[in-house]
Amino acid sequence: MKYNKLLKGITASALALTVPMSMLAMGGLAVSAASTDENVGEGTKIYFDIDSTGWENYTTIYCHIWRADGTGEWTNWQTRKEICTKEDNGLYSYDVAKTGNADEIVQSGDHNYYCVIFSADTGMQTYNTIMNGNCLGDTCYVTGNLLENPADSWKTCTEAAWKNHPECGPVKAITSTSRVIGSALPDGVTDADLLAEYLCVYFYEEVDPQETGNLAKILNVKKNDLIDSVKVKINKQKADYLNDDEAEKKLNTILDVINTAYQDISDSDEYDINLDGKFDVQDVTYLQLGISGKNQFNDTQKEIADYNNDGKIDVQDVTKAQMIISEVTVPVKPNPTPDPEPEPEPEPTTSYNREFADRVIELVNIERAKEGLKPLKKDDTLNGLSDIRAKETVTLFDHKRPNGTKWSTILKENNVSYTNAAENIASGYSTPEDVVNAWMNSEGHRASIMSKTYEKIGVSCYIDNNSKYKYYWDQLFIKD
Repeated sequence: MKYNKLLKGITASALALTVPMSMLAMGGLAVSAASTDENVGEGTKIYFDIDSTGWENYTTIYCHIWRADGTGEWTNWQTRKEICTKEDNGLYSYDVAKTGNADEIVQSGDHNYYCVIFSADTGMQTYNTIMNGNCLGDTCYVTGNLLENPADSWKTCTEAAWKNHPECGPVKAITSTSRVIGSALPDGVTDADLLAEYLCVYFYEEVDPQETGNLAKILNVKKNDLIDSVKVKINKQKADYLNDDEAEKKLNTILDVINTAYQDISDSDEYDINLDGKFDVQDVTYLQLGISGKNQFNDTQKEIADYNNDGKIDVQDVTKAQMIISEVTVPVKPNPTPDPEPEPEPEPTTSYNREFADRVIELVNIERAKEGLKPLKKDDTLNGLSDIRAKETVTLFDHKRPNGTKWSTILKENNVSYTNAAENIASGYSTPEDVVNAWMNSEGHRASIMSKTYEKIGVSCYIDNNSKYKYYWDQLFIKD
């Protein structure tokens, strides 16, 4: 799996041009570290770490909370009741009492009933994040991960998470391109419900059985659970707007997709009576011992033990289990032992690719020329400082440096004078074309590249073969 990440940062004097950050999702799945939040357990407030976002030019931050099942009365988007209060330490606070549902939220405890979005008056916002009563006092922050928009694959979402409640992560969803994003589900929703919803929504677009099968494997959804969930959803649609013929046609079409999708998926774990993660002859032995009274079955095992579904557990279930093993166990032919190949020369662990960096500058100026903008001048000093920053992002992928200072301190420490400056960073992109394309398709990063303000540019491509993302890119822009 390819991992890619982008971040953009702006710094300048009092009259400098500042641009809001826009995130681009290209498959990045890394999780940023989060420190312990000292505010946990404090009243009915939640907090938002604005410094984690890179957002600029905002004047107001909002918090939108709603019940995930759509019930209840909640505040409207970006109204006065959703305005957050600026605190110290780069935090904004929001008192959930403003929603009119504070008592309900407090009493919810660890039940994941709610979703939250933080947004700015510039149009920037986080992706839906699960919330429960235990999140009160905690701080939500932007992780730096970029998610594909579930409804529109050409757009992206900015992932957010809680510092002290990892179970309340970004809402799990299946995108229009059959990718699973997010990690948390509201209470009462299962992965089978998620996949059933996907099948029902994209029913008219002829859902691919192979994609359905892949999603079933990723989500570990059992066939019968999926069928049950689809039936529930179609019955609800039937009650709301489908007539009998439409409902029957839709159900039969989706069932055909499910049956085809599951042809290559073994449900052997449904027969795993000894609960060791696999179904084999040891399960038959365990079943025999249970029937003889030497093993005691728990409730789950009792359900599994009735292999022939006749309502009782006896030797006929042993026979059925043996038959199932013969069906789901396929001998694997041993691979012939290949001739040993000579070991290749080891690649250098780390390196800089100056050719790639220069190509990025060339591509940037090509994009600027398309809009009649002057080319940016390559600056050797900026190239050297960009090398330092690219290497630093391996340790901390952020516009803060590993020592905790802002990225712009590298300019000041090296006596680079400027009136305006900006930085773009990215990781995981293996070619100059890929990273420039990613930056150009992200509003905030594109703004820095196409700005009329900047005159000089420095670029670096740092390669670390032992790191997660391998390729680390940095762009520095300045105006003298």
